Amino acid sequence: MSVYQLSNQVMNYAWGSTTAIPQLLGRTPDQQQPWAEMWMGAHSKAPSSIVIDNRWEPLNEWIELHRRQALGVAAAARFGELPFLLKVLAVAQPLSLQVHPNAEQAAEGFSRENSLGIPPGSPIRNYKDPNPKQELLCALEPFQVMIGFRPLTETRRLLERFGLLNEFKLLAGDTSVNPGSFKKFFARLLRADDEHLAWWIGEALAQAPQCPERNLVEKLESHYHADPGVLAPLFLNVQTLQPGEAVFLTAGVPHTYIEGMGIEVMRCSDNVLRGGLTPKHRDIDELLKTIDWRFEQPSKTPAVSVSKCEKRYPAPVESFQLSHVQLEGEALVRQVTSAQIVLVIEGRCTLRWGDDKLELTRGESAFICATTEQVSLEGRASLYCAQAPE
Repeated sequence: MSVYQLSNQVMNYAWGSTTAIPQLLGRTPDQQQPWAEMWMGAHSKAPSSIVIDNRWEPLNEWIELHRRQALGVAAAARFGELPFLLKVLAVAQPLSLQVHPNAEQAAEGFSRENSLGIPPGSPIRNYKDPNPKQELLCALEPFQVMIGFRPLTETRRLLERFGLLNEFKLLAGDTSVNPGSFKKFFARLLRADDEHLAWWIGEALAQAPQCPERNLVEKLESHYHADPGVLAPLFLNVQTLQPGEAVFLTAGVPHTYIEGMGIEVMRCSDNVLRGGLTPKHRDIDELLKTIDWRFEQPSKTPAVSVSKCEKRYPAPVESFQLSHVQLEGEALVRQVTSAQIVLVIEGRCTLRWGDDKLELTRGESAFICATTEQVSLEGRASLYCAQAPE
């Protein structure tokens, strides 16, 4: 009971790339089939599988039978499950404007929807599990995002530039752009009908000069037309993460990913509250109760070197941490005190423990049990490792 190669599931959401994940896995792309996310972990919606006694078994079911050995004593007691989910994201078109709940909101919402008898797979269900969903995103290529509300002075400047300042004052019932008036404006914008949204978006594009925000509004409109999220570049921070840069998303922060490929690690959860840029269910009342109303630029998460070939992205959570390892022919010995998942992005890596070994190439991944004690990573490879904090 030590190290197992993973077979992972791919989510074919409409916003996904048709080429990026197939190329990572060495598969032939299907131009009609978007591959949006590859999940590595034990979430019940799409668990990875491992080979036990010559047959594939879902990782979540196997962990349930071997919690202490697989997770470690502390993680087994604290979480009772693999607490993190590792993903590869391949975003070809903007995905939904969304927020995620904190621990208290997730537990209460999950219990409430269970008591209401909403089926787990219902499209109107907000809470799929009782867990919060903090996230850390690390870019593999230039990755454009919108995260958190802009400082209000920036929002006012952009609304004026796009000819929408009077509409803001009308919706907010206030003549100034302050936190209270913005909350009213945002709530009414999310609830606006298609006719008003189409008019506002048309007016904005007709009056705004050429600028990055206008280009992004045009891009969003081409995909989603009369949707409140089309105007999000006017009030959300727009950033492009360069390869190796990362950002941590706390609960309640509104965000959307525009384009790019990246690695994401998160609490093992699928709780999403959507406000726009999607044909899926939108529960505006629930979303507004969940939002973090800070108006500031988000900070990137700097990588911290922990050895010659490993850097770590610190995250202020108990459930996960992420490291990037760059091997140039040397060996990296990692002490194992909690469950880990390793994913090779480039090259070839050999995992050695005791008298055993496992070869991984580009796109392949492995689950390392907490009781393995020590693993040596060898070869020439770029890989990511997710684990629960020690």
